[in-house]
This record gives sequence, C-alpha cells and structure tokens, in this order.
Amino acid sequence: MKTVRLLTILLCALAALTSSAQIPDKDFTFVTREGKQTSLYAELRALPPSTRVNLLLFDPDCDTCHALADSLRAATPAPVPLCCKNCTQGSPAKGCCGVRAPESLAQGCCKEGGREAVFAIFPTDEPLSPDEPDAAAYASFSTSLPADWIVGVDNGSIFDTDACRWDTLPLLLTFRAGDVPPIK
Repeated sequence: MKTVRLLTILLCALAALTSSAQIPDKDFTFVTREGKQTSLYAELRALPPSTRVNLLLFDPDCDTCHALADSLRAATPAPVPLCCKNCTQGSPAKGCCGVRAPESLAQGCCKEGGREAVFAIFPTDEPLSPDEPDAAAYASFSTSLPADWIVGVDNGSIFDTDACRWDTLPLLLTFRAGDVPPIK
C-alpha cells in the first residue's frame, strides 16, 4: 500500500513538472484511433469554451507515459450523462440525451462529458506505417485508454509546426477549450 501511495505522489509530481497551462502555440493535425483526420483546434472549437482540456503527448513505448495516462485516467471524472440547460445539440438524434440538468451538474453538453476532455496524442516525425513497431505499440496503448478520450497519432505536424515546445515525453498540457485562438 505504501508503494502505491508513493507511486501516486511521484506521478503527481511528474505531472506537475511536465504540465503547462498553455495551449499549443500552433494547430496540428492528427488521425484519431477511429481513423478520422482532424486537428486539435477543430476539436477544441467543438467543445464548450469552459471545458477543461488535458492534452497528453505520449510515446506508446514509454513506461512513464503509461503511468501518467493511468494517473490522468484516475483523476479525470467520468463523463456527465446529463445536458446542461444551454445544450445546443437539440435532440437525442443529434447526440444530446434530452435531459435538462442544473448548470451546477454540467457546464456543457453531455457529448463531451460537460466539464473535462482528454486528448492523448502520439507525436511522430512522419506518418506511421502499419509495419512499424511503433504502430503496434500505439494500437495496443490507444485501445487501453478510455473510450471518451480523443486518442490519436499525428502525422509529423507537431514537429513540422513546432506546435508544442518539449524535449521529452510525456508532456501534459492543461487549458480551457475556449483558449483556442480565433479562426483568422
């Protein structure tokens, strides 16, 4: 039990050291584990502005990355299964549960869990080919992450755009979805 408590304290300290309250400097594209090509800023603009975002950049072969993901999973509340009074989804057919809840229970629509979203992205210097060892490690790790997380692999655009300044992985950035720069 003491080992678990010590590990938790160390992971929290690691998260604090690798965490920043700054949104990435530039947008970058990635492919979700479901195969959807998207960009970070596009996904952030789809969230209610008050949504707290945790952006985890990871290497699937990194034990520290796995431990930080586990720590983040334990610290992230489960999605709120209720829509706020300002739900813009409109109907159950469009993803809204149709149930109204007090603002204190849900700050945004139920689609994104209301108050918190997690993005876990594997930055690469080029697109992953299926025969690379990293592709198998990514596939295994990505399927172990919660279904409500947005998980993906970038295609080199994080490196190409210098979207994030970092030296080693993992990197955990925490910010609000509304902090994304406006469309120019």
